[in-house]
Amino acid sequence: MKTETILIVEDDGILAFQLVHILTKQGFTIPDPVATGEEAVETALSIRPDLILMDIQLAGEMDGIEAAKRIISSIDAPILFLTGFSQASLIERAKQIGPYGYLLKPVSPKELLATVQTILYKHKLDLQLKAEKDLLESTRNELQRKLSDRAIDMIIANNLLRVEIEDRKRRETILEIGLELSEFAINHSIEDLVLKIIDTIQEMTGSNVGFFHFLDSETIKPTFQCWSTTTRTVCTASETEESGHGFLNPKGLLAQCIQSRKPIVHHELDFIEHPNCWKPQAHPRLMNMLTIPIVRSDRVVAFLGVGNKNILYDERDIDTASSLANIAWDIVMRKLAEIRMAESEAMLRMTLDGISDPILVINDQGKIIRGNHSFRKYYGLSDEESIGNRFCYEIRGNDAPCDGCFRPFHQLVGLDGHFERKGEVDQNRIERIYMDTVRNASGNIEATIIRISDITQIRMMDRQLIQSEKLASLGILVAGIAHEINNPNNFIVFNIPLLQSYMEFLLTFTDDHAARHPGFEAFGRSYPDFRKDCFTLLQNISHGSRRINQIVSNLKDFVRERGSGSNRPVDIQKLVEQTLSICMGRIKKTVRTFETDISVELPVVVIDQLVVEQIMLNLLINAAQACDKTESWVRLKILTRKHPYNELVIEVEDNGCGMDEHTRQKIFEPFFTTKAFGEGTGLGLSICYRLIQEVGGHIDVRSIKGQGSLFRVRIPIAIPGEPLRPDQNPC
Repeated sequence: MKTETILIVEDDGILAFQLVHILTKQGFTIPDPVATGEEAVETALSIRPDLILMDIQLAGEMDGIEAAKRIISSIDAPILFLTGFSQASLIERAKQIGPYGYLLKPVSPKELLATVQTILYKHKLDLQLKAEKDLLESTRNELQRKLSDRAIDMIIANNLLRVEIEDRKRRETILEIGLELSEFAINHSIEDLVLKIIDTIQEMTGSNVGFFHFLDSETIKPTFQCWSTTTRTVCTASETEESGHGFLNPKGLLAQCIQSRKPIVHHELDFIEHPNCWKPQAHPRLMNMLTIPIVRSDRVVAFLGVGNKNILYDERDIDTASSLANIAWDIVMRKLAEIRMAESEAMLRMTLDGISDPILVINDQGKIIRGNHSFRKYYGLSDEESIGNRFCYEIRGNDAPCDGCFRPFHQLVGLDGHFERKGEVDQNRIERIYMDTVRNASGNIEATIIRISDITQIRMMDRQLIQSEKLASLGILVAGIAHEINNPNNFIVFNIPLLQSYMEFLLTFTDDHAARHPGFEAFGRSYPDFRKDCFTLLQNISHGSRRINQIVSNLKDFVRERGSGSNRPVDIQKLVEQTLSICMGRIKKTVRTFETDISVELPVVVIDQLVVEQIMLNLLINAAQACDKTESWVRLKILTRKHPYNELVIEVEDNGCGMDEHTRQKIFEPFFTTKAFGEGTGLGLSICYRLIQEVGGHIDVRSIKGQGSLFRVRIPIAIPGEPLRPDQNPC
């Protein structure tokens, strides 16, 4: 079947592309758009389109109005003007051409299609009317020529012509009504549309009552019923009455219409004599009735009836009602299809918008054609902002793929599967990109669906699991090392007292020798210095052995697994000493001065020792690593406060590199680090923050880039012997 050809004359390439896409999708034949008046005239005369979509303002010397004037002087083609302006002067010039309509840019697809269909329909009517007028003129001329010879034939011909004209006018009216109903359907509901249809057919046939019922083609039962406006005023019978109007009785009069699939006229006598013609008591008297079946695919899908005409129904009434009923049914079906499509679109939109992951659809060229709410939020687009068939980098305002993007979305056309990448918008995100290809029945690629899933938490959990496994392995390693170190160290500890006894015994002899030989030296030193060094060395050995024991003990405490309910009385002084013994070596590597300000009145508190230990270690090591000056310093301050509740306050301050506000806001995010690759996991402060949150504490950070940082941690504690206040929340 031939489709209408529409020539688009538009110098805006993007708008022309959109018009081509919208009209092609509706089945119209669209040749390549032209951009100048000269091309428009040449192309129109060559292809003779059914409709010309003409932009008034065109590039070149010839504008759209002049081009339209030249075209319609040679061919009969309807002109639909497009303009982004509404000046009166332009409109007046355009009116002189006699266009079929105007559209003001920007134009919606719905408005465009409705206007195009209306103009094509109206132009078709104009062509028919012109043909009829030409025929009429020809007929009249022929009659005038024969008038002198055949007066009787002329009278007969005039009568036939009158009937034909009336019939053609009636058909013209039917086509115009169909056009009006199509326009009415755009902005009205199905119920209003069907009521408009039955009221119109009732008026066209001169009837006083009417109805329009949709049928289930299998059961022949009404699925939707509508009565005309006047029928509702004269008939008070319930539409929902179980027995109904009786007309759908398999042996009833309306059943005859359905079974015959042809229009039937019933007179009052039929309603009186037919045994199965039952009517509710409140049903109005029917003098006559015309019923019209609507048949599609050899099935009756609906039927329409009008009645109580003051005179008998004739063939013209039957033809009018049948034509309008079939036109109306097609309009109703198109309206229902639009409603279902809109509902389907709304359901799809609601479903996609309900998915938290950004989802986008790209066409076979890699351009984004739609996206859900999360996608718009991901790219910072408002709900009103059009995606507009753009590449992903164009949405971000770039002319080429973004820096660092190793796989732009337009390169994913036709791919299935997934891959991982750093976040395109947030570089601290880890994203998994899922791709699914949509193909048509021929196997060609129609689109590719892309889902952007944030797997940062999953990767964080994986790394934390690895870290936990490392700590578990470290615990096993420390246990073995402790055993291997403690054994030889115990020999040293046990032998130091014995060695001291031996040395004291031997020194009695050297003392005597030194008394008899003044100036006696040992190992190049005076004897008194030598004797003193012997005891000093022995004390150093003893102190070193004790320190080995302390370090091993601290390591064992550090790797001990932390469980829930691990609060116990803790001596904060000793806890600080143990923690410093672990990290002091690393601090002294980068810090010139390390200061402590620890309250001498720190009580024994009930707290999770391992939490405090872990927090102090991470904060102190971070402070040491941040020191970048020759006169660097780190200060540790610890105190307890009782207002508004008992809490332990830990402050770690440094004069290191500091950080800006953007960095400060991100330091507690998992895997965020400012250190060089391989120097940190980005989990230290994140773990600190989690531990502090678990025990109900708070952490505050103040920092100035280039001057240093201050971390203040406040942890709720319980002090043995002091009652808990209702607002107190110990760890």
